[in-house]
Order: sequence, then C-alpha cells, then structure tokens
Amino acid sequence: MIKLTGLSKEEVCEISKQIADAFYDYKYNDEDQGIIKYIKSRDDMFVYMNAITQAVYNSGLLYTTSENREGFLMLSGVGVFAV
Repeated sequence: MIKLTGLSKEEVCEISKQIADAFYDYKYNDEDQGIIKYIKSRDDMFVYMNAITQAVYNSGLLYTTSENREGFLMLSGVGVFAV
C-alpha cells in the first residue's frame, strides 16, 4: 500500500475518473444494481466519485496498491473503501 502525495489536481481528477468508470462499468446483478440505481450517467458518477476522491486525497487518506496504480484504497475511520 502506497500513500499518494504530491499529486496535481489533474492527477487526482484522473484517478477519480478511473474510479468512476470502474463503478459505472461494473456488471451488477439484476437484484442488486449497486450505486447505478442512484447515479444514472457516467458524468454524474464522475461528479460523485470526484468529490469523494478529492476529499480523501486532501485528508491524506488516498493510497494505491502499487507503483502501477492498479487499484486505490480510501481509508476512513471505520474501514477501507477499495477500488
């Protein structure tokens, strides 16, 4: 786990886009449509995930799984949100 620091606003936005795309493109089953049932467009998903990602990064709680940034971890007071 590598803490992300020193990123530009553009880099954080790109991470937000990758996270939003992962949630938007995920193949949910019919019974549980996940967050897609509340956020209907890719642009709206980006706005939602960008707000979360910016807040987590600004709080010093955004991590990646490796130097290649295959995944991201957002720490919170009660657990970890992994993408």
